[in-house]
Amino acid sequence: MDHARFVTTARGRLPVPYLAGWPTGIWLLLANLLMVLGIWADIAALMMAAFLVPTTLLFHRFWTFSDPAQRRTQEGSFYRNISLLGATLALFAFFSVAGAGRFALTEPLLKLGSP
Repeated sequence: MDHARFVTTARGRLPVPYLAGWPTGIWLLLANLLMVLGIWADIAALMMAAFLVPTTLLFHRFWTFSDPAQRRTQEGSFYRNISLLGATLALFAFFSVAGAGRFALTEPLLKLGSP
């Protein structure tokens, strides 16, 4: 894997470039594990959404590209992340109202449904 490519991509776009590496990976791994295990799955969905918003806005600015091929590629990635953001917010709403299921280890932390 070419680490230099990722460092070059992040330069100038992240206020704290150190956060682009392993802490982000741990954040996403933790969010996935929480959701799969049913430990506060609603918070896990919000964790994934919190990752997608800055990633989409910082790394997929398709409107800044003049080359049509690069613009299309970045636009596709931008809308893919927007779709994933919608999915994570839908999962948050589902887990908050219906719960994570009968095999979940905990109840939702934020209960939005009726008591």
